[in-house]
Amino acid sequence: ASNKEQTLAWPMSWTWLLSRTQQHPEFRAPTIASGTRWAEETDKPEDVQQPLAVAIATSLVYVGDLASGYDSRHLARVAAVDEKGEILLDLHVKPRSKLLDCRTHITGIKEEALRESFGAVTFEEVQQKLLELLRPRTILVGHRLSSDLEALQLFHGPLVDVALLFAVDTRKKYQYHPLRYIGEQVLLIATKPEEVEFQPQDAVDSARLAMRLALHESTQSVPTPAFPPREGSGRELVVRHIPASWGKEAALRLSKVLGVGEVQVRWILNDLDPSDWRGEAVIFFSHSDQRDDVFKAVK
Repeated sequence: ASNKEQTLAWPMSWTWLLSRTQQHPEFRAPTIASGTRWAEETDKPEDVQQPLAVAIATSLVYVGDLASGYDSRHLARVAAVDEKGEILLDLHVKPRSKLLDCRTHITGIKEEALRESFGAVTFEEVQQKLLELLRPRTILVGHRLSSDLEALQLFHGPLVDVALLFAVDTRKKYQYHPLRYIGEQVLLIATKPEEVEFQPQDAVDSARLAMRLALHESTQSVPTPAFPPREGSGRELVVRHIPASWGKEAALRLSKVLGVGEVQVRWILNDLDPSDWRGEAVIFFSHSDQRDDVFKAVK
């Protein structure tokens, strides 16, 4: 029998998180397509320090046309940070097809940011630069990681997905807490409902938060207990299916109909129909009674 000691590839705290992620009943490995790439060992000098763990986050937009097809989860930005939250990578990506919707209210991205003149690079360059940060044993951290990796067309083995580490207290399957809500509950990050609704999800901030959550969980002796989904504040009124024909006048018309002040209308392109723009607005009131009165008045 061999007397050689068996050593783990990663510290025990990270091994625990890797195991919890990949043994989770809802874990899904990223789909491998014809163009999928993966990290490989390199001949870099031993004195070049490689991060043990890298957290990533992506921003996705809607592109396409009749000839090439439509993609509502097209990579537009990727950010990567190390365990200290230091930025390793933050790049915008030139669309590979006609840009239809930047999803600015979610991504914070405007059309000009995806132009080469503003520093955007090709998809292939982004893939390569991210792969240069990784080795086969580098731990990749994120939120809903399989979706990010599919947008990047990458496959990776050691994954820590904070969406699976922090369970939803529900009987329904495939329910996941939003990343910022996990931060509120686990790290006690104070957030106002208005900020959650109207503040875009910055890729660097998301990558840093995913890493913070993973590091926090790695120090716990037992898994964080499941917690309920986010509840509404009781002060918001959600208006959906605003007619596209209202166009630029939608905010003013809605303001008049509801008898409220300034309204922000968000136009979202239907994932299933690239000709269908849908308007949506969320109005916050100072208290729930005021919201109820407005609802009754227009019902």
